[in-house]
Amino acid sequence: ASWAKGDHERAIADFNEAIRLDPKDRRAYQARCFVRAIIDQPQQGLSDCNEALRLKPDDAATLTKRGFVHLKLAQHDLAIADFDAALRLEPRQVDSLYLRGLAKLRKGDSEGGSADAAAAKAVRSNVVGQYARYGLVE
Repeated sequence: ASWAKGDHERAIADFNEAIRLDPKDRRAYQARCFVRAIIDQPQQGLSDCNEALRLKPDDAATLTKRGFVHLKLAQHDLAIADFDAALRLEPRQVDSLYLRGLAKLRKGDSEGGSADAAAAKAVRSNVVGQYARYGLVE
């Protein structure tokens, strides 16, 4: 609820408490990963995503969030690898498709990046605005 309200610091405190109560709560690690990436703590976010994947390997949602972190860190090859893995698990994963497009564009692959972004927008037109608020634009 704190995250939905935009209270990121409170959200992190809530996730910290959830992890304290259940150190195997991969969803708390996954969510904290994403929030940390949003508030410019991507290295800590990366650790959280890695822990979530240790607890449940091959989780498309966590791979997408870790790809988001790699994208924020300008680690485009690693981001693309995570998005590819997420899409192998869930081929209709719009977030992975759109973010992979952004990573490809930033790497200089305008054709591949534009194709991915267009395919994602065709399924969910608001995907652009969703990530623009986090500073990720085409």
